[in-house]
Amino acid sequence: MGLNTRYRATEREPVRVYAADFDQNGTVDPVLSDYLQGEEYPVASRDLIVEQMPGMAKRFPRYDDYAQATLERTLSRAERERAYTGTAVTFASAYLENRGNGKFARRSLPLRAQIAPVFGMLAGDYDGDGHLDVLLVGNSHAVDTQTGWDDASVGAVLLGDGTGQFRYMSGAASGFYVDGDPKAVAELVLDDTHSLVLVTQNDDSLKVFAPSRRGRTRTVRVGALDAYAVLTLADGTTQREELYYGSGYLSQSSRFLRVPEEVTRVTVYDSRGHSRDLVLKPGLAHRRESTRGSSESRLKPRLGPAAQAAAPGSVH
Repeated sequence: MGLNTRYRATEREPVRVYAADFDQNGTVDPVLSDYLQGEEYPVASRDLIVEQMPGMAKRFPRYDDYAQATLERTLSRAERERAYTGTAVTFASAYLENRGNGKFARRSLPLRAQIAPVFGMLAGDYDGDGHLDVLLVGNSHAVDTQTGWDDASVGAVLLGDGTGQFRYMSGAASGFYVDGDPKAVAELVLDDTHSLVLVTQNDDSLKVFAPSRRGRTRTVRVGALDAYAVLTLADGTTQREELYYGSGYLSQSSRFLRVPEEVTRVTVYDSRGHSRDLVLKPGLAHRRESTRGSSESRLKPRLGPAAQAAAPGSVH
């Protein structure tokens, strides 16, 4: 959801939803709550909650009665106890850092990435420095009339520094500009050196961007059963990349690896536990079966338009 919202969820004052068939009419009635001056109140207006549960009109015959009612008065203790309760303590968009040994750390994205909900995400080295960057698209027009559209985002390019930190790059600098109601982003590989970034929008046209990467990269085509790869860099550090069947918002990018020139070795592992090393050559990585088993990629700091007819916005 991001942080540009009316709700301010915290550990001490979370946003909650209570859901049950409170009026016994066969449908689930969700009741959203938030805190105001230390007290928990229902979010819905009296008109909305009466429309959902007509019995509330008798419980609160006057608007003033409902306006003063805390959540404890709106729903009885018995009603709250039998309800499903969901609790949110933050709405910040974040990623989970895998620290190994089954441990993960939650890290919030930069503040400029918090101005709207995030739907589509795409990770890759777009500035050619050997570190993963992230493309984000978001916004939502499918919200209630009380809230209004969440539409402050025009897309975002976050440049990674390899330590888990990201720097926001403006649309003017990157050329990545998507200001409608975008939902999904994926990368389509054309050949060993070219690819397209595709962004779909709700009730709008497809946008197409042509990344212009700095630095030399090699393309590794992967097999149907390949699950992940471990890239070894010249300084001895390693980077693991998952080979997804579906990622982001209902999306599937081309199954490939972009290997920076700093990488000296690529080991691919398949879903059966087999592994193989790849022989790296300029422009293309070829497979070499290993004895351990066998089995069957700066955006130049701009993403440029792939074609004028394809989209009004673009990424260089």
